[in-house]
Amino acid sequence: MKRLLLAMAVICAVACSTPKSEVATEVAIIPQPLSLVQHDNNFTITPATALVCDAAELAPIAGYLQEYVAVKSAESAPAANYIALSLDSSLAEEEDHLSVSNEAVKIVGGGYGGVFNGVQTLFQPLPSEGYTKDMSLP
Repeated sequence: MKRLLLAMAVICAVACSTPKSEVATEVAIIPQPLSLVQHDNNFTITPATALVCDAAELAPIAGYLQEYVAVKSAESAPAANYIALSLDSSLAEEEDHLSVSNEAVKIVGGGYGGVFNGVQTLFQPLPSEGYTKDMSLP
């Protein structure tokens, strides 16, 4: 069984107050984040990776993510190896904050649309064989 390596060695933080000129242009993320901090973090998605949501309204997004990435639902976040979807009312409705560490991927949105946008950003650096509804990799 092959593992998917999230080759995104970055922490993305979308913040309305940061000028676009400060964005690292060598990272191909669309739309370009307003703020981007690069680190040497890598997160490996495996069949044991847990997916947690802090709000019932995010369940459809969790289901959508699971259609493309083989992760299992969990009630709470384990110590490591998880993807977390959550809401933060201090963010604008469609604003998101995506952070990647060696232990977890955290997607925080101001609303449903923000979390959905964060999931779309998560998909972008995945290898093409990883972004498919058929996760039975050769």
